[in-house]
Amino acid sequence: MPRLHLIEFHEMPWFPKTWRDVVTDLLCVFSIHMDPYASVCPRLVAAINREGSDTIVDLCSGGRGPWPVLQTRLEDSGWKGTILLTDKYPHRVESTGKDQAGERLRYAEESVDALAVPEGIRGFRTLFASFHHFREPDAQRILMDAVHTGTSIAVLEYTKRSFPWMLSVLLSPIYFWIYCPFVLRPFHWRHLLWIYLLPIPMLVMVWDGIISSLRTYSTEELRDLAIFPGSDLYAWDIGKASSSGSRSVTYLIAVPKDSAGG
Repeated sequence: MPRLHLIEFHEMPWFPKTWRDVVTDLLCVFSIHMDPYASVCPRLVAAINREGSDTIVDLCSGGRGPWPVLQTRLEDSGWKGTILLTDKYPHRVESTGKDQAGERLRYAEESVDALAVPEGIRGFRTLFASFHHFREPDAQRILMDAVHTGTSIAVLEYTKRSFPWMLSVLLSPIYFWIYCPFVLRPFHWRHLLWIYLLPIPMLVMVWDGIISSLRTYSTEELRDLAIFPGSDLYAWDIGKASSSGSRSVTYLIAVPKDSAGG
């Protein structure tokens, strides 16, 4: 199946912010409840600890993604740094700069574009289920900027370019209607309105989920994106990790060779 870069509505500048927050909240529910990154988490934790940074800069964070789960795993491994969540369209609930999970996990109030990370924001960069938002030139630009600034980076995607995955997206509203009240915290009035009473954002999420599937990079495409001047200074770990059931994660983890033992 060829990669197609079609439109995802929730990433459009004109898309209502309230609806965007609901869509990213739904994605957060999946990341927390289904824990799709469990299979690749040991690789990620090992890379972060080996690289030695005391700050993680998460790009395109949306509604926090998997961090409520991953933060615990990182701290259990002995890592005691700060996780800075950022987004081009900062999530309304987390935009106070402080998160329920503690002061070590906070959301930047200002807009941060993954294509133009401010020089003052430094740390191990991560992108969860968001790299597919970028066309090939911009995706490679993200990797190049990390290398040229001496920054480690991890790209992790649970979406798949396959018909079974797209079918699961079509059926996903049933899953979210069941689990949102138990997983989504805090549960706001807007969730009741826009998930149950007028589920327009839910329908948008189904469309965007199918488009995300078509946009997802394969491991071979990630390897091609990782070829550019200076990339040989980094150790690149690119592959696919499988977990229980049909869940698997395509990943790219890159750290400078001097911190990777290379």
